[in-house]
Amino acid sequence: MSLDNRNRKIFLICFFAWLLVASWMVIIFLLSNQPSNESDALSMGLLKKIMDIFSINLTDHAIRKTAHTFEYFLLAALIFTASRWTWHRSRPFLTFFAALIYSTGDEFHQHFIPGRAPRFSDVCIDSAGAIAGILFCLAAVTIFNKLKRRREQCEEKPIK
Repeated sequence: MSLDNRNRKIFLICFFAWLLVASWMVIIFLLSNQPSNESDALSMGLLKKIMDIFSINLTDHAIRKTAHTFEYFLLAALIFTASRWTWHRSRPFLTFFAALIYSTGDEFHQHFIPGRAPRFSDVCIDSAGAIAGILFCLAAVTIFNKLKRRREQCEEKPIK
């Protein structure tokens, strides 16, 4: 593959990685933009499906906090991946602060939505999800690098 084609391929990967980040941010915004009655109906419908599938009892509060954690786990994983493709190295602190700033802005935005309110506890839960996403990505990169080094070492050894 020529250098020009390789650069074009990397550019497209970076573009789509950041497009996924932006798309997920829009989804988080749209979910937060729902008035409390719509949000309650959505979470209760989801709660009922989860309880039916797994035969467990969860509270609405538990499902909402789990959703917060998952939203920011995924956001951090997407930012981590996009920044790794863009700058060719891991940026865990950049990833964390980007997720934290977005979470804080999202909570502030909820101040203007009927029946919703900003909560510091939600920012903390979002941050925990982001940290979990970053740790997951760091573990995946470490495992990938070890496997890559092992493969390279096997290729270097002459067959006797």
